[in-house]
Amino acid sequence: CARSLQFSRDGKTFACQADVDAVTIRDLKTGEPTIWLSDSGMGTGTGARFSLDGNLLYSSSSDGLIRIWTIPGQSLIGTVSTIQL
Repeated sequence: CARSLQFSRDGKTFACQADVDAVTIRDLKTGEPTIWLSDSGMGTGTGARFSLDGNLLYSSSSDGLIRIWTIPGQSLIGTVSTIQL
């Protein structure tokens, strides 16, 4: 997890951004990936945060977008631009 590390509230998993275009959620005990979230073009990850209920993950990346992922559905459900025009 070279770029970002965020522990889940239940302490069982953590979100890790080390690869370009991907965020992995890993088991805390084994370190093995349990969920792989990917979106081409997102670039290098810069941060991640779980929602309070643990059902969403918010990730930021070098392309200027914050991505909103659903953990149960393991999919991207929205984006927010951090770049002002």
